[in-house]
Amino acid sequence: MIVNIIINNLILQSFMKNYLNLIVLLSVLFACSVKEKKSFKKYGGMLISIQLKYEHPTFKEVLKNRLDYFTRINSMTYSTSEADDILKISFPTFLSENQLTNLLLAKGEFSITVEDSVYFNNDVVEKVFLDYGGLAFNGKPFVTVDFKTSFHKDFENFTINRLNQYIEVRVDTTVVMTPLIADKITTGGFSISVADSKDLNTDITAVSLMFPHQQTPTSEIVNRQLFLLSNDNQPVEISAEVSSLYEEARAIIIKNKDHLLSDLKSAGTIDQLTIKGEIDAFIANDLSGYLALTEITKVDQLKQSFDELKKMMSQYEAKIEMMELIESINELSGVDLIDVR
Repeated sequence: MIVNIIINNLILQSFMKNYLNLIVLLSVLFACSVKEKKSFKKYGGMLISIQLKYEHPTFKEVLKNRLDYFTRINSMTYSTSEADDILKISFPTFLSENQLTNLLLAKGEFSITVEDSVYFNNDVVEKVFLDYGGLAFNGKPFVTVDFKTSFHKDFENFTINRLNQYIEVRVDTTVVMTPLIADKITTGGFSISVADSKDLNTDITAVSLMFPHQQTPTSEIVNRQLFLLSNDNQPVEISAEVSSLYEEARAIIIKNKDHLLSDLKSAGTIDQLTIKGEIDAFIANDLSGYLALTEITKVDQLKQSFDELKKMMSQYEAKIEMMELIESINELSGVDLIDVR
C-alpha cells in the first residue's frame, strides 16, 4: 500500500514537472510568435534594383549575409528576385542613398590611419560584432573590432607611441571616429561609436565590417522605389514626381538657409529648435533619408509633415516658390501622383 502511494506520488510529480515544462515551452513559443517581424507588405519600405556586373565569386554570398544580419537585428524580413542581371530587393525600411550603397555595395574596408597613412586594416581583424554590454553616446551598441592575436602587441606599441594623439578610424573612405589615445590599449581591439549620418549608422557600419566584399563591387543601384502605407494600409509607391518636388524644396531651403536661420532669432527657444531641426533634416537628407529620420510610414504623415513645414516657413518670409512647392506636395492625390501597387 505504502509502496503504491509512493509510486503514484512519483508518477504525479513526474507528470506535473513535464506539464510545467510544457507550459513554459508554450509560453516561450507564444511570446516569440507575438513579436511579428516587419514586412514590406505590411509596412511599405524600399524596392531596390541592382544592375549586376562581373563580381568576385563571393559577392552574392556576402550580400546575402549582410541582408540576413541587417534585417535580423532590426526585426524585419526581406525578399529578393533576379532576372536579366537585375537583382531586386525589398525590405520594410528607409535608408538614404549613401546609406543604402554602403549597406549593400561598399567594400567594408576597416582602417586606422594617422595623417592619411594606414597602420591597420582588414588583414589584422579577427572578428567584428555589435557589443550590447554597454551603450555609446547615442544609445546604440558599440561596434567592437577584435584583432588577430599576432597583432595584439603591434597595436599596443602603436598606442604607446601615440599617447595623447588623435587617430582616425575609417570604414572605406568615411571617417567614423577620431579618438584620442589617452592610454595604451592591451586588449587587442577596441570599440567604435558611430554617429548616425547620411552615409552610415551603427548597424550599417557593423554589417559592412562583419561581411566585407573581397573586391570593391562594380554593380550599381539603378532604381530605388519608395512605398508608404495608404489609409487602408496598402503599400503605395511615391512617384518620381514627388521625389523631384522634394529635391526642389530641398534646394530652395539650402539657398535660403542663412535668411531662414536669421529669422529664427525672433522665435522662442523651442520653436527655434523645432524649425532648425526641420531645416537641417531637409538639407542633410534625400527623400528616403528624410522618411527614415522622421519615421514616417504613411502617405498622410508625409502630407502632414510638409504642411507643418509650410506653416513654420511662412512665419519667416520664406520665398513664395517654397510655399508653392510644399503646397504641391501636400495636395498629392492617389490618382495623380501615387500609383497603387
